[in-house]
Amino acid sequence: MHGDRHTTNRLYLTAVLRAQLEPNGQAIMLSNVRVVWDIPDLRSHGSDVMVISGLREQRNWSTFDVAEEGVRPTLFIEIVEPETRENDVERKVEHYTRAGVAQYVIVDNVGWQGQRQLQLLNYRLFSGRYQLQPTNNRGRVYLEVARLWPGIEGDHVFCYDEHVVALGEYVTVMQQITEALARVRREAAARAEIETRLRELEAELRRLRSTRSTF
Repeated sequence: MHGDRHTTNRLYLTAVLRAQLEPNGQAIMLSNVRVVWDIPDLRSHGSDVMVISGLREQRNWSTFDVAEEGVRPTLFIEIVEPETRENDVERKVEHYTRAGVAQYVIVDNVGWQGQRQLQLLNYRLFSGRYQLQPTNNRGRVYLEVARLWPGIEGDHVFCYDEHVVALGEYVTVMQQITEALARVRREAAARAEIETRLRELEAELRRLRSTRSTF
C-alpha cells in the first residue's frame, strides 16, 4: 500500500492532466492501470500516471494492451516510494526506453529515515535512447504533450501552465473560488450600502434646498 502523499500526488497529477488533455480529444489519461506491451520479452507494468496520445474515447481500462489498441503511451509519471525506488528509477528507465515511450518523469524521493525530499527526473527519448534532461532553474520539467511544468513545492507536486500559473488541486481551487465569491458579495454589499447612503444624502440635500426656498 502506498502512503497518503503518494496517493495525493497521483490523484492531483491525474486530475490536472485529464483536464488539460481530454476535453479537446488530444489524449487520454490513465492512472493505476496495467500496460501490456507488444514486445514479447518485455513484461507488463503498473503505472501511476500514463498519457496516451491519439485516443479520444475514455474507457474503463484495468489493463491497457498496446497491441490490441494499436497505440502506445506517450508519457509515464511514476511517484517513487522506498520499496519501489529500484524498480522506478532503474529498471523502468530501461524498459520504457525499449517500449519507445517518448517521456518518462520520475517523482523521486531522496529523503532519509522517513523524511520526504522530492526531486524530478526527466527522461526524453532521442534516437531510441533516453537522455536525462536538466530541470529549469526552479526545479521544474516540461511535459510537451500537455504543455505543463510540474515542480516540487514542499513534499507535493504542483503543475504550472505556460504562463507560470499554478494549477491547484480541487479542494484548493474550490476554496479559492468560494473565498473570491464571498469577497465579491462583500464588495457588492458595500457598494449597495454606499449607493443607498448617497441616495439618502441627495434626498436630504433636495429637502434642504426646498426648505430654504420657502424663506
